[in-house]
Amino acid sequence: MTQQYTHDEAEQILRIAVRQEVEQPEGSGAAGVSEEALLRMASELGLSPEAVRAAAARYKGERSEVEERRLFNKHRRGEWMSHLISYVGANGCMMALDLWLSHRLTWSVWPLFGWGIGMMIHTGQTFVHTDEAEAEFEKWQDRRLRRLKKRAKQERE
Repeated sequence: MTQQYTHDEAEQILRIAVRQEVEQPEGSGAAGVSEEALLRMASELGLSPEAVRAAAARYKGERSEVEERRLFNKHRRGEWMSHLISYVGANGCMMALDLWLSHRLTWSVWPLFGWGIGMMIHTGQTFVHTDEAEAEFEKWQDRRLRRLKKRAKQERE
């Protein structure tokens, strides 16, 4: 009796086999699978070249989306860090001035508290995914695309 595998098991086994093949390719020192080899493997599995090319395009699109989101999150964390540094630096100076002038904290706690509320809101907006964050991501993508097009146009001129 032959062994039977579920679709998920078969997919995982094939993934492992492909990884092993890519990590230790026969004959060449280059790692990776050429499009020709990919199509040949797909043919052996009974998949059409069109289906493989469509899957490759979808994969590239999804990978591109993941990379865009990674860059967006890096941008947001950078802005947050900039604001945190400003908050700590400015409030540290105000507290030092307050201590120097009155030998205790008096008025400097109010900007510390007020700005702290703003920092808490900014922290939530930066590190919690919401519908607002999705809208901000789309705006960021549009601005980034316009900048890239503008640069490309300037390079052509």
